Amino acid sequence: MDDANDDLKITIQSLAVEMSQAFEKAVRPSSGEAFRKLKDVAPDWMRTVCRKAHDDGELLPDDHRYEFIEQAVDALANHDDTDSACESLEPDFYTSGLTGWLHSQNSRVCYISEAMEEYGTFKDGFKLLAAAQMLEREEVFRQVLDALQKELASGEARDDAAGEA
Repeated sequence: MDDANDDLKITIQSLAVEMSQAFEKAVRPSSGEAFRKLKDVAPDWMRTVCRKAHDDGELLPDDHRYEFIEQAVDALANHDDTDSACESLEPDFYTSGLTGWLHSQNSRVCYISEAMEEYGTFKDGFKLLAAAQMLEREEVFRQVLDALQKELASGEARDDAAGEA
């Protein structure tokens, strides 16, 4: 394969770069609250990735989940391998971020239970919340990676990218 064809080769990383660039800041008119979302012109395959990362549509759209999706594609875009990308993820540093995440949806309590089952006892609540949030971040990362792999295999993303070239 020559260098020109290498430049056209679509990879998980190149899809992640493209998807990373498709996120934007928006503001809710009713509250003035800022949030992240896909641009309205984003291709359908990106919306499919987001839907897959919302448990294939089982979860309602969620600001924290979108934040985790964006962080997952950013990590995949910025690392040459998926293990390094996943390892680069970190939980919120501030307690307010962790408690806001937990408070945003009652079902997130399951991540606390899972963290206690997986890691045992914790010496403080902050570390427990951070471990619980990391479980969701890693879950979203795996869902995003799986969805990107399926999109790459199906050729839909390649067709979209080829149409833009």
